[in-house]
Amino acid sequence: FANAWIILMLSGICSYGAWLLTGVVEEKQSRVVEVVLSTVRPRDLLVGKVIGIGLLALVQIVILVAAGIIAAQISGRMSLPPTTVGAVAQLLVWFILGFALYSTAMGFLGSLASRMEEASNASMPVTMTATACYLASILLVTDDPDGALAMAMTFFSPSAPMVVPLRSALDAIQPWEITLSIVLMLAAIWVMFVVGARVYAGAILQTGSRIRIRDAWRARS
Repeated sequence: FANAWIILMLSGICSYGAWLLTGVVEEKQSRVVEVVLSTVRPRDLLVGKVIGIGLLALVQIVILVAAGIIAAQISGRMSLPPTTVGAVAQLLVWFILGFALYSTAMGFLGSLASRMEEASNASMPVTMTATACYLASILLVTDDPDGALAMAMTFFSPSAPMVVPLRSALDAIQPWEITLSIVLMLAAIWVMFVVGARVYAGAILQTGSRIRIRDAWRARS
């Protein structure tokens, strides 16, 4: 169940994050964002996109998971343990945290692109990081959930949303590790938002060729 959830989490982060990325680039390319920013601050627009698409993703995934569990129960193909409710709650929490981190990165990286053709290149660092963390969690953490690498990935924010639920399912993680990982994740999201909001504000109104992060950062200095 945890493995299936991690796959679903990765798919959700990539697909819904791509929606946010595409929306940012389309608004910039069509100049719609210039009208929107006349009444809304850039950072508020960025966080609004993350929250809006994140809520949509959460609702759709909850419906999908609930339908799958109900169907499995009716067919008698899966017996749920008493810890199911707590496990599902933890998985949802980690999906929210993971989506907030990765989608914020996709949002401000999308603002660096001026055309849809550049969007995939702009988001490549995010998708590559998410994929690498997924492969490491499945191939490495599953074999040694108590090892040093598993613990290190627990406290590494990009991999934590995939590693912590997996280690919890294998009963190979302590409560203090989960708590510390969540605290570090929240700190990483805050840093990502602060940095991303400044880059987004400096790049979203720039047209022409693709902008570098350094130039977008200096544009708001």
